[in-house]
Amino acid sequence: MSIKRAFLFLLIPAFITTVLIALVSLILTWLLDICGARLNNAILTGWIPFFLAILGYLLVIHHRLKLFFSHKYDRNELFSLLAIVFMTLPAVGLQIGYNNYKFEVRHIKDLSEIDPTEKNVIWKYSDSIPAYTMTYLGDFQEYTSGKHPKTDYLSYAVVHFKKEDQWILISESEMVDNDKSDTEKSRVFNKVRLDCVNRVDSLIIGSQKTHYFVPLGISEDLDYAHKTLKDLAYKGKMPKQIFMLEDEHQSGLSTFSSYFILISIGLNVFFFFVFSLFAKKVNSFEVRMAETFDISFLALIVTSIQKAPVTSLLLGITLVFFLMEISNDPNIFTVKEIPYSLRWSVSNEIWKTHEWYRLLTYPFSNFGLLLRIFDVVLFTVCAYSIEKSVSSSGFLLLSFSAQIAGGLAASFFDASFNNGLTVFTIAYAAYYLFTGFQRSVGFSSWKYIGITLLVFGLFLGSVTEYLEYQKLISASIIGFVFGPLLKYKETV
Repeated sequence: MSIKRAFLFLLIPAFITTVLIALVSLILTWLLDICGARLNNAILTGWIPFFLAILGYLLVIHHRLKLFFSHKYDRNELFSLLAIVFMTLPAVGLQIGYNNYKFEVRHIKDLSEIDPTEKNVIWKYSDSIPAYTMTYLGDFQEYTSGKHPKTDYLSYAVVHFKKEDQWILISESEMVDNDKSDTEKSRVFNKVRLDCVNRVDSLIIGSQKTHYFVPLGISEDLDYAHKTLKDLAYKGKMPKQIFMLEDEHQSGLSTFSSYFILISIGLNVFFFFVFSLFAKKVNSFEVRMAETFDISFLALIVTSIQKAPVTSLLLGITLVFFLMEISNDPNIFTVKEIPYSLRWSVSNEIWKTHEWYRLLTYPFSNFGLLLRIFDVVLFTVCAYSIEKSVSSSGFLLLSFSAQIAGGLAASFFDASFNNGLTVFTIAYAAYYLFTGFQRSVGFSSWKYIGITLLVFGLFLGSVTEYLEYQKLISASIIGFVFGPLLKYKETV
């Protein structure tokens, strides 16, 4: 295949798909603005372009890109992930540019002229800031996921000008490695709090300075502002609008947005251009067969659902809870001091709150991005492999029994919050280990995996805080009980 043909085959379709992703995400944002619907800024700016990029990659790019790999590397997930990221970035840049471009700047001489109900208006004030009435200060912590987790200390000051009935938010934050000493963590915490207080104090100096009052959209900052007022038992009327202060503002498409868009498009083109240089390694027959949209992944999904409907159902419920968490807090790379997942988790608190629905919801939520990924992958491998070899109705009964038994054990014996698909995985491991009651099922590699998972899970749960062993012991017992009851047949 010639370089020219490679450009037509990969580079140009990738570029067109990237442009369409950016335009579709922008049109969705524009329609939501017209309808008056409000979504979290991170969902509009990040998650919508990302999900569109995944769809575009699967339909248009994946079957083209994989032909450039040798058979040894034709499932290279790293290059697939990079392709999705590079297809997402131009849409993110366009969204950021649009969010800035849609604002109108109005000059005011008094803060009382600000109308909190007006949308897409930034208020320019060039006089000294009047004396504020009250400051509400809140301190928070977030814990990052990853190989080297950190603690992020945040301080938010919600400042109220009662006479003008205006609210502004000032924030400071700084991260510190979790393995640092308590003294160092305390130093960072105090520094963040002091910096926030000093920024509030600087408002009353009285010097004439231009400030831009930028309305705070639905975001993590707005959530923390409301939480600050709630935690300090604020009894007054909640603010209609909270503003962030900026010393400078560039109207229209800002320089930052312009560079972001240009650089992201450049990276996108360069990434697929490099692959096109290796066009001679691509079989021309395969190229002709793959010059259309690829919907084979849909057939694969349908086949997987047919083979393992219960596994697919449990994964689908987990996905729904994941999307609910994104809608509530799009920043899934951090764990809040009081995370959203707690409302679905189970502990002995349910005997006081009588929130029995938690027995049905706790497996489908989790804390931390990496733990969630590992949890889902391990569950999928075990569940899919076993369900193909047993009846789906029996597998559903095994899963439900393990879930209820594990939840009840946690509600009786554990004060900490329990969640995650591990309760299913350990039950499956125990079931697979006990299929020895059926003589037709001999010792296999999967049985070895079952033993390893069971021992490792129970041991890790008993010595660490990452797995709740009371729940896992109950799930293991359920798995043992189903060993001689649920007929297992080896499949090829």
